[in-house]
Amino acid sequence: MKKNKKYNTHLILSISLLLFVFFIDKDIKISNIFMDAFYFPIRLITKERKIDYSDEMVTSKENAMHEEIEELKGLLDINKILSNYEIVNATVINRNMENFYNTFIIDKGYKDGIDINDTVVNKDGLIGKVAKLSNHTSIVKMITSSNLYDMFSVEIKLENGSAYGILSNYDYKSNSFLIEGIDELNEIKEGSLVTTTGLGEKFPNGLVVGNVVRISKDNYDLAYIVKVESSVNFDDFHYVSILKQND
Repeated sequence: MKKNKKYNTHLILSISLLLFVFFIDKDIKISNIFMDAFYFPIRLITKERKIDYSDEMVTSKENAMHEEIEELKGLLDINKILSNYEIVNATVINRNMENFYNTFIIDKGYKDGIDINDTVVNKDGLIGKVAKLSNHTSIVKMITSSNLYDMFSVEIKLENGSAYGILSNYDYKSNSFLIEGIDELNEIKEGSLVTTTGLGEKFPNGLVVGNVVRISKDNYDLAYIVKVESSVNFDDFHYVSILKQND
């Protein structure tokens, strides 16, 4: 009798254990179903975001390629316009963040026919001049440099004649320069073209610098201070042309 009772107890315990495992397993499966249902839209959204990010990357690369193609086309236009110069095209290979608006390095040098003080432009206008050379690279000093000795004379095109002044004080936030000391008798208008004069042998004559965006008077109310927005985006260029005057 005791043996049967003991046997029955073992049987009940065994059955209870099996039922417990069975329901736990069921709970796990049911739980998994609910969890899958819960996370499905999240996984779907994540997948769509990955696709969106991928599309954005492709669009960004296409835009960058388009901009570079336009830059290269611009260099071809320079070759046509400045026919009185020998032109060497180059690629910007380094811009140090600490000297971002002072200098940069190009992939052409002495072995490519480059000389100190050669003028550097891009499709939009004047950028600077060659300051240092090695066999296959050059350091270009930009017209945005903070060095006061790099100021140079410019010409403002007027309806009847021209006005002349010294370009200085580059402001990287507005991508603009100041021209000071211009006689108030000159009738300067916003939008007037500003170019190099060729005086002082710093740069050749007639290279585009930018356009007038504001005219104000100096502290003595005797002369104009002219703000000029640069035609070049000094934050973003990749290709340049070095101008070598033909003899």
